[in-house]
Amino acid sequence: MTYSIDNLTQFIADLSGLDDVQADEDIFGSLGILGDDFHEMIEKYAAAFS
Repeated sequence: MTYSIDNLTQFIADLSGLDDVQADEDIFGSLGILGDDFHEMIEKYAAAFS
Protein backbone atom coordinates (compact mmCIF):
# COMPACT_ATOMS: atom_id res chain seq x y z
CA MET A 1 0.00 0.00 0.00
CA THR A 2 1.13 3.55 -0.70
CA TYR A 3 0.87 6.04 2.14
CA SER A 4 0.70 9.81 1.97
CA ILE A 5 1.72 12.55 4.35
CA ASP A 6 -1.97 12.88 5.18
CA ASN A 7 -1.96 9.30 6.47
CA LEU A 8 0.94 10.11 8.77
CA THR A 9 -0.47 13.40 10.04
CA GLN A 10 -3.82 11.72 10.74
CA PHE A 11 -1.99 8.93 12.59
CA ILE A 12 -0.19 11.50 14.76
CA ALA A 13 -3.41 13.47 15.30
CA ASP A 14 -5.26 10.33 16.41
CA LEU A 15 -2.42 9.32 18.72
CA SER A 16 -1.93 12.76 20.26
CA GLY A 17 -5.62 13.63 20.56
CA LEU A 18 -5.09 16.89 18.70
CA ASP A 19 -7.37 17.92 15.85
CA ASP A 20 -5.04 19.92 13.64
CA VAL A 21 -1.61 18.34 13.23
CA GLN A 22 0.47 19.85 10.45
CA ALA A 23 3.03 17.96 8.36
CA ASP A 24 5.87 20.09 9.74
CA GLU A 25 4.94 19.69 13.44
CA ASP A 26 7.70 19.05 15.94
CA ILE A 27 6.49 15.88 17.64
CA PHE A 28 8.85 16.47 20.55
CA GLY A 29 8.45 20.21 21.08
CA SER A 30 4.99 21.27 20.02
CA LEU A 31 3.19 17.93 20.43
CA GLY A 32 5.04 16.76 23.53
CA ILE A 33 5.46 13.14 22.42
CA LEU A 34 8.45 12.21 24.57
CA GLY A 35 9.88 9.27 26.49
CA ASP A 36 7.48 6.34 26.85
CA ASP A 37 4.90 8.11 24.70
CA PHE A 38 7.44 8.32 21.88
CA HIS A 39 8.32 4.63 22.16
CA GLU A 40 4.63 3.71 22.14
CA MET A 41 4.13 5.90 19.06
CA ILE A 42 7.01 4.22 17.22
CA GLU A 43 5.61 0.76 17.97
CA LYS A 44 2.17 1.80 16.70
CA TYR A 45 3.75 3.48 13.68
CA ALA A 46 5.63 0.29 12.79
CA ALA A 47 2.45 -1.77 13.07
CA ALA A 48 0.36 0.69 11.06
CA PHE A 49 2.84 1.49 8.29
CA SER A 50 4.90 -1.73 8.21
